[in-house]
Amino acid sequence: MKGNKIDGYSRYTAFPDGNIGVSSVIARCGLKNNPTCLKKSKILAPQISVCGYAMVGLTADDGSRKTHLVHKIIAKAFLNFDSTGDMQIDHIDGNKLNNSISNLQVLSRRQNTSKSVKKEGKLTGAFRNGKGWTARASVNNRLVNLGTYETQLEAHAAYLKFTHNG
Repeated sequence: MKGNKIDGYSRYTAFPDGNIGVSSVIARCGLKNNPTCLKKSKILAPQISVCGYAMVGLTADDGSRKTHLVHKIIAKAFLNFDSTGDMQIDHIDGNKLNNSISNLQVLSRRQNTSKSVKKEGKLTGAFRNGKGWTARASVNNRLVNLGTYETQLEAHAAYLKFTHNG
């Protein structure tokens, strides 16, 4: 299966099935023209974020290390997704761990929010806790707690108020 190199992370490859691969040199051939001819490749095992998304830690070409959400890597590599705008990535089947390109689509924030309200009672930004429902939103790739509510609808309303006014 052919993958696409990840910009700024030349050791890593994004694959259409939603996996991320890494290549590392395991032996040097000693030839001047090809000093690193033997490489070992493996598929990274993702961790799961608090929101349920797959994420992987990558080392950039400049040596810095950063954690990335897998669906964003796949969307950038295959769907020309630009994370600077108002567009978001949607998992068509609702499974946050199914990151194959056939399951990802780029939607506006409004489209994605409307779609999530229609999913089997799951309201965006509302998460079950032991006492009720917690409203959470992502700001600059950090999860912000917006409060605890008695109902899922109240938590979702707090999320919507924050994302549309915040």
